[in-house]
Amino acid sequence: MSKFKVYLKMFLILYPFTVISNFLMDKVLPRYDKSIIDNFVDSLFLAIFLTFIMVSFNFIEARKNGLKNFTDENLSPKQKRVVDSKLNRDDVLTKLKEDTYFKKFKFELKGDLIVIKTFSNTFSYGEIIKIAPIDSHDNMHQYIISSEPKNKINLLDGGVNYTNVTKIQALL
Repeated sequence: MSKFKVYLKMFLILYPFTVISNFLMDKVLPRYDKSIIDNFVDSLFLAIFLTFIMVSFNFIEARKNGLKNFTDENLSPKQKRVVDSKLNRDDVLTKLKEDTYFKKFKFELKGDLIVIKTFSNTFSYGEIIKIAPIDSHDNMHQYIISSEPKNKINLLDGGVNYTNVTKIQALL
């Protein structure tokens, strides 16, 4: 997703909600005789303003998280990477639990799968990180690291998911 695509997607989501909320507000708190066109125009400006604020803060937060180039891959809240490591599953779990950043999160084991659940903050509703072993040979292990938001319709995450997957990759 280029920057423009992110702005466009957010605008297309926000505009219908601003139109609906404008109509509802006019029914509850009648201000003056507004035409339907006035409601659509007011909603258009409100949606543009909200989109600009929300997406701009997302890009600022992504820069704070270390993102330099904004690409479709690193702007997406759903991240997935295949990593080779000398660590087996138990060593991976131990290393993550000892890490100063990841030790504060909730860990679950589901068979061979390691699941890490993060907490929500200003820019994220929290995420679910999964580390799944896919292959093992000659003391080398291959893992799929995936991260997705707890809220499935989340479009913006400030680069948090990308950064977390990169941190795990560096630990392995």
